[in-house]
Amino acid sequence: MTSGPALFNACDYLLDRHVRAGRGDRLALTGVAGDLSYAELADRVAHAARGLRGLGLQAEQRVVMVMADSPEFVVVYLAAMRIGAVPVPISTMLHADGIAEILADSRDVAQAVVVAANDTDGLEKPVAFVLLSPGAIGDEDALIEFCRAGLPSFKRPRRIVFVTEYPTTATGKIRRVELRTQAAVILQGTAP
Repeated sequence: MTSGPALFNACDYLLDRHVRAGRGDRLALTGVAGDLSYAELADRVAHAARGLRGLGLQAEQRVVMVMADSPEFVVVYLAAMRIGAVPVPISTMLHADGIAEILADSRDVAQAVVVAANDTDGLEKPVAFVLLSPGAIGDEDALIEFCRAGLPSFKRPRRIVFVTEYPTTATGKIRRVELRTQAAVILQGTAP
């Protein structure tokens, strides 16, 4: 019985092969946060990979990364690749439309619209209105967890509202004002 081709792991190619070849003490990263050798980077990546696995991340799942350029960015990126996940770096300047696009990247979501509304403390919080893909089962906690993987807490939707359609204008544009009103009711627990 013959085996298939060896699996390629980009983390192994970019990092581990240097350590195996005896170059662990060579400089891998340098910057304002300091220098890291290949061996030091490999230790951090291994630790982060264990952490991602501990969170339940599996091969082929996406890791949305909202991180500034830093050694930690490289560590998380390589750790995701090490376990077979797909790192997806996105801008730290992301707004509501970008968050909606990330949600839509979940296999269960056909379309998402994210709006901000004031909560009971008067602070703006994001709420996502989600149209599910055919056959998908709406799981608010799972989608919030999907967002948790890569969005800072202040950008994560506080609530996911499953809809069968969006309120639209006569020309087909989504009426975000109506969604903001609904979001405020949800966040404040009051009638409009």
